[in-house]
Amino acid sequence: MIDPASEIPPCKYHTINEAVVAACDGPDGVVDGVVGDPRQCHFDPETITCPKDVPPDCSCLTEREAEAVRQIYAGPHNSAGEQVWYGLEPGSEPQWTGLASPPPPFPIAVDFYKYFVFQDPTWDWRTLNYDTDIATAKAKFGDILDTDNPDLSAFQARGGKIVGWHGSYDQLIFPQGTIDYYRRVVAQSNLEKTQDFYRLFMVPGMYHCRGGPAQIPSMRSRRSFSGSSTASRRTRSSPRTPKTVWSLAPVRCAPTLRRRRTRARAASTWPITSSAR
Repeated sequence: MIDPASEIPPCKYHTINEAVVAACDGPDGVVDGVVGDPRQCHFDPETITCPKDVPPDCSCLTEREAEAVRQIYAGPHNSAGEQVWYGLEPGSEPQWTGLASPPPPFPIAVDFYKYFVFQDPTWDWRTLNYDTDIATAKAKFGDILDTDNPDLSAFQARGGKIVGWHGSYDQLIFPQGTIDYYRRVVAQSNLEKTQDFYRLFMVPGMYHCRGGPAQIPSMRSRRSFSGSSTASRRTRSSPRTPKTVWSLAPVRCAPTLRRRRTRARAASTWPITSSAR
C-alpha cells in the first residue's frame, strides 16, 4: 500500500470475512460458511464502513480501507483501466496477512522485480508501473518461467491426461488465473474435447494447498478415464451437499485437512463458460 490510510489492519480481516460469508454463502445451495463460487459473490465493503460518529475500530472499515478492499478483489489495473491480473477472492480474507498490509508487500514479488527484472537492490516497490513493468518482466523471463501455453495438443496426442484442482480461496496463486488458463485451453477446441483429457476442479473454501473453512472431500479411486482416475457425477440430498456435484479420485492436497470434521463438501466444477467478475 502506497497510501498509509488504505492499509487494512489485520484485526479487520475476519470482520471482512464474516460479512462476505453472510452476504454470499447459500446461493450454491449449501449454507456452511463457505462461498461456493467467489466469482458470483458481489460483496460491497461499503456495507461495513464505520458510522461517521463512531471512532473506527476492528469491527468496521474506514472509507479508504473499504476502497482498498474493492481494489484487492478487482486486481491491479493499468492507467487505461485494463486489468493486469486477477485479484484475491472473497472469502480469502483471513489469509491476507503479509499481502494486504502492512508494507512491505509480499517479499517474493518484491525481490523478483528488484533482483531479476531490474537487477537493482535499491529498487523501490512503490515505483512499480503497471503500464510498463509487467511487460518488461514478461519479456525478460516469460520464456523461462511462464507455463501458460494453452496449446496442449502434443501432450494430448501422446495420451496425456490432466486432473487440475485449485483452492477457491488460494491467496498466493490466484484461482481465476487457473480458470483463465483453462478457458484458453478450451478455446483451442471445445469443452467436450478438452474434458476428454483435461478437467479442472475447484475446491471451495481451500487456501493455498491446504487449510481453510472447508474440507477436501473423500475421494474414491475409480478407473475409467482412459486408464487413469476420472470424475463421476453423483446426486445427494444432504443439506451440506449441492444436488449435483462432482467427486474426483484420488485428488487430495494435504493430509492435515482430513483431521477437520466440522465441514465437508465436494469439489466442484465451476461453470467455465460463466462470466467472471
